[in-house]
Amino acid sequence: MNKQSSLRIALNSASSPLTISAVVLAVASQGFAQSYTVIDLGTLGGPQSFASDINNAGQITGETSLKENPEVAIAFLWENGVMIDIGTLGDSTDESYAGAINNFAQISGTSEPVNVSWRAFRWQDGDMQDLGTLGGVASYGGGINDLGDVVGWSHLPGPTLSRPVLWSGDKIIDLGVLEEGHDTRACDINNFQEIVGYGSLQDVTRGFIWKDGIKSLLPNLIKGDNASSVACAINDNGWISGYARANDGLQHPVIWLSRNVPDITIVDLGLPEEFFSGFSHDLNNMGQVVGNYWDGCGKSIDGCPYPFIWENGQSLLLDDLIPNDSGWKLYSASAINDLGQIVGIGLTPNEEYHGFLLNPIIPGDLNGDLVVNHTDLILLFSAWGPCVDCDTCAADLDDDCKVGTGDLLILFSNWG
Repeated sequence: MNKQSSLRIALNSASSPLTISAVVLAVASQGFAQSYTVIDLGTLGGPQSFASDINNAGQITGETSLKENPEVAIAFLWENGVMIDIGTLGDSTDESYAGAINNFAQISGTSEPVNVSWRAFRWQDGDMQDLGTLGGVASYGGGINDLGDVVGWSHLPGPTLSRPVLWSGDKIIDLGVLEEGHDTRACDINNFQEIVGYGSLQDVTRGFIWKDGIKSLLPNLIKGDNASSVACAINDNGWISGYARANDGLQHPVIWLSRNVPDITIVDLGLPEEFFSGFSHDLNNMGQVVGNYWDGCGKSIDGCPYPFIWENGQSLLLDDLIPNDSGWKLYSASAINDLGQIVGIGLTPNEEYHGFLLNPIIPGDLNGDLVVNHTDLILLFSAWGPCVDCDTCAADLDDDCKVGTGDLLILFSNWG
């Protein structure tokens, strides 16, 4: 029985407002496979773009190629269909890459100034700030939280080994490596200044969490010499996404749960049998996770990527959740915000690699703002009655060519 049929039966059996409210809650809890519309973020004249992150206002950052110099990547800010070049730490011949964007439209990333090695930056309102290094030649910017704290890695004078760092205000803080003489990198930071990343320890890559000045290893799926893991992102609930090697010897997408370090547990999100590798790239505060699977892809050595979304124990390929006639082939899902919007890179109908935005299709969201509220309720009531054109009747949520109580129940079941 589908959700719409359940609503009709529930409506017919409901005899009071209290009963109807209970029915709406029960039906809403049944869940359904989310579907999405695809928006092409475009480029700034060049052939390619890539979306790396999205905030809760729907602002997106990433990098794009330019018409006048298609081989050079420039970081961008995309908002409401408009993409702007946020520049570099050098001149127009230099490059910049965006790592993340917070809810105040501050962007972290990496740029290459003139005659200088790569430097981490923090950008806001047209100003790109060089965050400096630990005294070495380079630094790289990764995640950023709503306080403007940036994490990444940098080099000390001398050997070019990566050390995890936190840029907070005007300070650069060395978080320390997992093992001296080996690389360690910080990838993300949440609004509680909890930091995750990965590094080499006894020749094995291990994910870690840094909290209150203490760095702790994250639990693995298996024990032994091959028990590797990488931590990629952390949300404000303390959930962490990444990957870990499983008993089958393959890389599985995982999440780690619990803010209390001694109680952290690892959850294997599973690897469908047709794939040989998986990685969870990002997660939001609602518990939704996005990442990639890889298969053999014919003669390809690296394999072909298949982006997925995971929620409540179920994983679905994003290519199966967009319109069949979209012409898109999605290649990577890099980030998801709290509204469920997803960004990444895909192959367009014109066979160019562009950044994309996936907007969830929410029954009852009649004005397309990803929230079902009183505005949508007014629109539904304004369309009440038989539809003039059944194919274009947006408020006819149960497809019976009229707007009535069944549609009202669907709207209420997605309220919020």
